[in-house]
Amino acid sequence: MNTHVMSPHTRVKLAIVDGCNLSCSHCYMGEMKETQNSAPNVKRRIDEAAELGVRILDFTGGEPTQHKDIVELIDYAGSKHFSVLNLSTNGMALAKRELFEAVHRNHVTCNISMDGATEQTVDRIRGKNVFRRLEEVLSRLDAHKIRFSLRFSINKVNMREIGAIIDYGERWGAKIDMEPTQKIGNAIENQLILDATEKADVAQEIAARKPHATIEIEESFTDQIPCDGGMSDLLTVNADDQAVSCLMISRSYAIPVPEQRVSLSQQWSKIQGLKTKMRDFKPVFPACKTCEYLHICETGCHVTAHAKGCI
Repeated sequence: MNTHVMSPHTRVKLAIVDGCNLSCSHCYMGEMKETQNSAPNVKRRIDEAAELGVRILDFTGGEPTQHKDIVELIDYAGSKHFSVLNLSTNGMALAKRELFEAVHRNHVTCNISMDGATEQTVDRIRGKNVFRRLEEVLSRLDAHKIRFSLRFSINKVNMREIGAIIDYGERWGAKIDMEPTQKIGNAIENQLILDATEKADVAQEIAARKPHATIEIEESFTDQIPCDGGMSDLLTVNADDQAVSCLMISRSYAIPVPEQRVSLSQQWSKIQGLKTKMRDFKPVFPACKTCEYLHICETGCHVTAHAKGCI
């Protein structure tokens, strides 16, 4: 089982936009707002993170590459010399020269949402021609030795591709991440959530392939992972500049931002109560035993439990 060493301020995730250039069938955000946190605000948060000794900084969203000042923000974060600078992206905008060059010169790690190993599956989930465009982007990243990982939200559409997903990661020599799609956002309307039998089938396939894989595989089907929402050393800030325990949780649970902006360290303190609840939740209540989503909560991510009012 994975372990997580706690330190006061390890990682900050900045969701700098809510909007996206794709409309994925499983997206946790559902109907998006077109919110963008301003460049001065984001830079201030980057400064604060550096002052707190944060080692890992993530740009996320929405789709962070849709921020009008994304190149400027990547360059600014790069000047602060974080140990790791991440960009969580669908990869589409990496075809643009200016953005690609900013990623390259600042040694950014690109965490790319893929969600399938075949053109048919990726395009069904993410949209027409996305697979082809991603192949071109990955080839370019690989040629320039830019580090990237591939993320797969496992649901009813792609659950039969586990072996192919591992093969695809090995083709690129890239770390892959596989988590079950949660019961929020578009996945509810599109009925994509795995049932308990399907989740067990996926776990069995992963268990058979993972020990022999030549790449790093992070997944929560056979190995429970820590819940982002419960990590006390991780702070997530949404596009409204509000601290949240997890971006998949409703805005109504964000820490309100008063007219006088509060610092990252203050937001970190204020969010700890909810983080503790998210961390300590265990699906052991009597109602959990008959809940159709028990198998999802058992993976370590507790956002479904929160959405159902269990936390």
